[in-house]
Amino acid sequence: MDIQFNETTVQACQELARLTKTVQLTMESVVPDTKDDIGRILSVRPEVYLKSKELRNRCASIGGEAVVTVLYINETESAVSSFSFSQSFQQEYELVAAEDDDLLQIRLCSSGLQARALNPRKLSVDLEISSELSVHRSCRCTISEQLPADTGVPVHLQSIETNAVLYTGVCEKSISLNDQLQFPEGSQTPTEMIGKEVNYCLREKEIVGGRLLIKGDVNLTLYFFPEGSSIPASCQFQLPFSQLIDLGGDDAEEAELWFLPTSDYVNLIESIDGRKLLDAEFHALVQVRSRRKQPIQYISDAYSNQMPCECQCSEQMLTEAVVDRRLRLTADESIEMPEEFQELLSYYAELGPCTASQGSVVLDLLCRSKDEKLFAMRRNIALSPESDPMDVSGVSFTLKDLAVRQNGGSFNVRISVEGEGQEIKQTQIRRITALNLDEERAYDLSAYPSLTAVWAETESIWELAKYYHSSPEAILALNEELPHRPVFVPKTK
Repeated sequence: MDIQFNETTVQACQELARLTKTVQLTMESVVPDTKDDIGRILSVRPEVYLKSKELRNRCASIGGEAVVTVLYINETESAVSSFSFSQSFQQEYELVAAEDDDLLQIRLCSSGLQARALNPRKLSVDLEISSELSVHRSCRCTISEQLPADTGVPVHLQSIETNAVLYTGVCEKSISLNDQLQFPEGSQTPTEMIGKEVNYCLREKEIVGGRLLIKGDVNLTLYFFPEGSSIPASCQFQLPFSQLIDLGGDDAEEAELWFLPTSDYVNLIESIDGRKLLDAEFHALVQVRSRRKQPIQYISDAYSNQMPCECQCSEQMLTEAVVDRRLRLTADESIEMPEEFQELLSYYAELGPCTASQGSVVLDLLCRSKDEKLFAMRRNIALSPESDPMDVSGVSFTLKDLAVRQNGGSFNVRISVEGEGQEIKQTQIRRITALNLDEERAYDLSAYPSLTAVWAETESIWELAKYYHSSPEAILALNEELPHRPVFVPKTK
């Protein structure tokens, strides 16, 4: 006799695969004719943009562009110069179980940056780009199992009820922002833009009627040469934004999201009255996963006291909780000044690889010597967590605070980096999906005692009932106080 359970299902998204891949780029460029020869590299800043992503024929393809901006001291050690160059990259993943209409999401980050001057007119940069890919499929998820009604099947079921987290939807939206930004009062007048840092920061998120409302800022740090100087200066800008994203249903309770820059355009312009303005345009892809808490009831074991019972089982990972976590990595370090040091002119920081337990920042210091020459100091500063490291996934880090102060014969450096991710708690469950009762091999119930006294040690009530042809309900009804020894187990049909 084959027995199929009645199942209650809901629509959800199942993660089929999560893969990480790294591509190594070697980028070479000749110094533009209008620029000075390279004396010493001061700072190298990478930017990574997603240009395309596609899932087709069981293969995921990702296309992007890496842009590198180089600051360097010229050969005479008297001025700083800069130039930028770019290179496209492509990554492919083989996904045997994927289908063309599955949902593909990407995270991109750069790390492992190294630059060297091949000669005074040529530069080579090695850049490591890591991408984390996840593939989701819309499916029906079983949230409860029950025996068919009024079948009179002689079987006992162990039912477990728990709470799980289901991903209710995976979606994305392209956003575009543009504005003409004024330089703050008192800032130096820029003549040439030489680099930038762009960070998308989320301030608020709220789910309203099946749509996700997000509010945030594009934080821009602009590096430029001020009027009458070849020593870089910097200025900060903030461009607020808000977006409404359709989640494709009204059953989401929470959402996680991240930004992937696809392009940007920043240029110096002049207003009608001759003031310098910043013409800025930003484009990014917002990727979203929505989720909710869902009660789950499943059959974990079954047996019959009347005949052999064979269970068809499946094992699966169940997400019990997803908790948004904020991480903070910090460093407080002292850097000794060289004997020739006279003045600190500017400094630059580039975030290196970071995890919940450790991280690094490359700090570049532009200094003037006592003989009025420019020189650079580079330090790799290790970061450590402010609290005990957590097992967190999907973390994206941002450099939040950087302070360099002169103190006697050294620099005091304080750095803090913040990250956001999810702490995911999972457990593996064994679920009964169907039963087969062998009626031709029915047990001879008269061969079993009506009552058995068992000196139980670690056995559960369910285990005693299953082994001695009883039921948990009958054992609990006969034994007023448990645990105690012996346990009286009655024979039950």
